[in-house]
Order: sequence, then C-alpha cells, then structure tokens
Amino acid sequence: MSIVGSIFTDGLARVGIERAFDQTGTPSTWRSAGFVKADNFDNAILQGAEAVVRPITGNITELPVKFSISGLSYRLTIVQMLAMAVLLLHILIALAHVAWILSRQESSGCWDFVIELLVLDQNSKPAMTALANTAAGIKHSSTFAKQVTVRATGEDHLELVYEEEEAVTDREMADFHEADAPPKDEAGLSSQPPGFHNPHEPLIVESPTIDHIDLDNTSFSNGGERVLILTPLRDASSHLETYFKLIQELNYPHQSIDLAFLVGDSKDDTLDILQNQTKHLQRPSNPTRFRSAMVIEKDFGDTLPQTVEYRHSFEAQGPRRKGIGRSRNYLLYAALKPEHKWVYWRDVDIVENPTTVVEDLMKHDRDVIVPNDYNSWQESWRGRRLRSRLDKDTVLAEGYKEYRTHRTYLNWMAHDNKKKRLQNLHKEVALDGIGGVNILVKAELHRSGINFPCYAFENQADTEGFAAMAKRAGYGVWGLPNYVVWHVDTQEKEGNMVKGGREAVERIEKKEAERKARKKGKWKGGKEGG
Repeated sequence: MSIVGSIFTDGLARVGIERAFDQTGTPSTWRSAGFVKADNFDNAILQGAEAVVRPITGNITELPVKFSISGLSYRLTIVQMLAMAVLLLHILIALAHVAWILSRQESSGCWDFVIELLVLDQNSKPAMTALANTAAGIKHSSTFAKQVTVRATGEDHLELVYEEEEAVTDREMADFHEADAPPKDEAGLSSQPPGFHNPHEPLIVESPTIDHIDLDNTSFSNGGERVLILTPLRDASSHLETYFKLIQELNYPHQSIDLAFLVGDSKDDTLDILQNQTKHLQRPSNPTRFRSAMVIEKDFGDTLPQTVEYRHSFEAQGPRRKGIGRSRNYLLYAALKPEHKWVYWRDVDIVENPTTVVEDLMKHDRDVIVPNDYNSWQESWRGRRLRSRLDKDTVLAEGYKEYRTHRTYLNWMAHDNKKKRLQNLHKEVALDGIGGVNILVKAELHRSGINFPCYAFENQADTEGFAAMAKRAGYGVWGLPNYVVWHVDTQEKEGNMVKGGREAVERIEKKEAERKARKKGKWKGGKEGG
C-alpha cells in the first residue's frame, strides 16, 4: 500500500506541472515557471524551511508532502575540532620522531614497557638528594622537572642518575676499565672473583653521633672486667645503711663496678634515703666511690602488703614473684651497657658476706653461679611429676607444704664441719632453681634474652624461672654449698616452710651431731625415734 500511495501522490504532484515548469527541452533542464528560489535556498532545504517563493498566481493546487530520510551525517562542533587538533599534533610528533631517527640513525629496543623502567629504577641507587622527602608522596611540581639520565656505573649495569647526585664520571669509568681493573694472570684472566670493583678509598666517618661497639672485645677498666651490680628496692629504707656499708667494703676494684637501683611502689622513704646514700657515696672526695651509680623510679601499681607474714605466705608467692621478676627486668634493660661483662644481682637485706665475694664467684667462670642459699635447689622426680600435673599458668612456690616436691636444697649439701667447709669452699654443684640473694651472671646470657619471667615459665617465676630459662637455652646454673652469704633472718608464717633458712641448717647440724654421738656411744638423749 505504501508503494501505491507514493505513486498516487507522485501522480497528483504532476497535475498541472505544465504551469509550474517551463517544459522546453528535457525534464532535467526544466525551469520553475512560477516559483522563485529563496535567498537561502540551500540552507532552507537542509533545515526543512521553504526554499522557494510562492507564485503570484493563485490557481495552483497546494499539496503538503513530508519526507524523512534516514542515514548518517557529520556536524562540526568544538569537541570535534579539538579532537582533530590533538590527532594532527600526534601525527606531527610521530613524523618528527621518525625524521630524528632517520637523521641520527640511532634507535633502541630498551624499556618498551613501563614495568621495564620500574625495574631499572629498582636497580638504581636511592636519590637521597634529588628525591628527598618524597617517599610519602609528591606535592611540588618541581620534583617532576628533575633531569635524570641513564648511566653505566659498572660492567653490565645501568642506573638512573639525577643531576644532584654524584655520578660516575667518564674518567672514573675509564679508570675502572683500565688502571683500576683487577690484575690478570699470565693467561690474561682476572685473579679476583667476578664482581663490581670499587676504585675509591674507604670513607672514614668521624661523628660524635655515631658509636661503634664491638661486643667481641668487651672493654676492661683499670683492675678488671666491668661488673654491673643491680638491686631492686621496695620499702627497703631500713636496710640501706647496712647495704651501702657492705658494698663499700667489697674488694673488687670499684672503678670497674657500676651500681644501679630500681625503686618501685614504695610507701616509705626508700627513695630519699637511697638518693642521699648514693650522693654521699659518689662524692669526688670519697676513695671508695664506684665508677657510676644509677637510680631508676618505676611504679607497677603493686599494692600487695609488705609485712613479713604476708610476703612469705603461700597465697602471696605467685603474684609477688611475678612482680619481682618484672622489676628485675626493667632494672636490667635500663642499666645494662655494652661494656659490662658480668651482672651481679644483690638483695638489699644481706647482713654478712665475704669482701671478696665478687672475684670469688667470678673465678669459677660459670654462666650463672650462686653462693649458699636456702632458696636454691636440685629438681627431684616428685617435683617433675608435680609440674607435669599443674596448670601451665600456675607458679610453683617451692618450700611450702602445699607443694611437696622433695627437692634437694643447696644448704643441705654444705659440710657441717667448719674445717671441711673451708677446704671445700669452692665446691660446685649443678642446680635447677636459684634464689635471688646473690647471683653472678655472665652478661651475655641477659643479652641473649635470658631474663626473669614475670609469668609462669615451666611453673616457675622470677629467679627460679630465670634458672629454668637458662638451662632450657643450654647454659649452666651452679651453686657453692660451702660459700655462705648471710641473708637477714625472717620470721616465717607458722606451718608454711617445710625446710629452709638458718633454722634448717641448725637442725641438720644437730642431727649430724646426734648421729656421731650415737656412733661413739656417747648419746645421752631418749630412744631413737622417740
């Protein structure tokens, strides 16, 4: 129907055509008879407006016809003009590059991809001057204006070099390939292994802010190896006078000894007395002053009572020993210096010791060594079985009736005869647990991470945990049963202690005397076992 309609419409349009066109000649040459082209004829056609002026005569049939033509067309806009300009610029650049290559007759197959440039950058020295403070980002456009070149800095090695950085000069490269090249043998082969040869002299850095420490060669002071004496303190004001009296009497050269104290959670005047004592001790006119003294303050929030009854009660042992271990570690890490060869842990409440105690313990050259101490012991099979049954977070408080370990105490091993004790003064025995009255430790153990656990390590804490940790790491722990350093007497809570203290030694000596008396037939007591 659409075809029939178009033919019918075309036929109607041709009715009276003789009046609209001059039909002289062929149809392609007919001219409009009554119609005159408008001034904007071409634009009017494209825009759908009237392209001709209506004829003057009105005897014409007017038939409106609308045609739609589908297809593609292009319109020139500002975006298209910019796109064409960019395309033409790219073409010009490409032509210029081709012309440059043809004129220079040089080209390269390197760095075709961005990843290759990144690899080149990774193999280059850091540009500490040119790209300073750019690791976290670039904020200034001047950074992008830095000029960088690719230079050969060695055999088969290229680097990115900025103008501000010190580049390898042509003369240096010539020296590298010629004068400073590794020597060759008679066959013309290099006598040195392959690798980059640095032609420069070593740079000696001398700066007061740079220290060089050689832990393989620990420094000596006049008179001997450096010793660090460490003492943690809490509510210890009543013991400080005796403490300072005894350490001033030590025979080991004082110029080789450093003192360090940690005061924590004290309620008395321990800190004030300590500061006065150290100030008096270290005055320049005092011939017994030490190489140095350090006072450290650190509160851990420990509010446990400090009464003798509570401190030695069974319930207090776990929290108390964990707290003491923590304070020891803080003191150790604040005071230990590279030049220290030995660390001498000393309780504040010692009342008697040989003046040669430091060198006496030192000459054994053991990793860890202690004098006679009723808190030092050898493990038993019952103790091992008990620990295997305890929760891993339980701290085993040695010497209390709640935990019957049947361990062998160091003070049981001492000779009851004074003469034999002196003859065997330096007899050594291996230990599994130690107390903290007197401990001499090689500083390398502490540097290797052997410290005083403030948690349950193999069901032990503080000094006993320290001994367990040292033995686990392969170090030796030793004791001298006949070498006595007297600790202040303490009144234990009734029924707590199974064995221990000076009382235990006296009981053992008494039983030994009774045994000898029976053997000689001089026993005057009751029946045996009565």
